[in-house]
Amino acid sequence: MVSELTLGFWAALLSSPYEGRLVRSVVARSMKKLPAEHRTRHFVAGRTKDLGHQHQMLGQLAGWLYPTYTTLVLSHDRFGKMLDDGLAPFRTELQDRILKELR
Repeated sequence: MVSELTLGFWAALLSSPYEGRLVRSVVARSMKKLPAEHRTRHFVAGRTKDLGHQHQMLGQLAGWLYPTYTTLVLSHDRFGKMLDDGLAPFRTELQDRILKELR
């Protein structure tokens, strides 16, 4: 399930309006490679602050390294739209999947 979720989904889910038992459970269950003390929304969200800027900087770096490939990659890039859309497109699917996982 986790591997099918997009970066935009995670960025929206980790925003503070969704703090609560459900988010704590999702983070704890889905990020098992993190040390237990770091499996919190606050810790993970702190690592994802300003994803738009980080994405822009990575695109710029890629352009310096591989100008030809960067044009191709950016022509298929959906990150900005996904980040802007946030959780809304995934809300129903998320609820269904979480309920299934908790059973």
